[in-house]
Amino acid sequence: MKWIKVVENGTDYSLMKTARAGLFLITKREEKYKAQMAVETFFVRAGDALQAIVVWVGTTYLALSIERFALINVVGVLVWIFLTVLVIREYRKKKALEPEKPGA
Repeated sequence: MKWIKVVENGTDYSLMKTARAGLFLITKREEKYKAQMAVETFFVRAGDALQAIVVWVGTTYLALSIERFALINVVGVLVWIFLTVLVIREYRKKKALEPEKPGA
């Protein structure tokens, strides 16, 4: 379990933080800081609360097994991958519409 947590925390720090920062590449400096503050203060905590609710409902009322929780996680990952693809497409569209900066 110790090694699993080490890998999870390492992945969270390196991959997730980098991916989250990538979302703000196209925004202006002021927008970026406001959006990052909203993400850090509200959305991350709301996600943690939602996760706790899902586990509580799943164990208390639905008597879900570990396999069912794993299936829920797989479905969640697939949804996030789909949303990531949509964000990448939108970023590419916006990037293509930006005028080229001299010297870039």
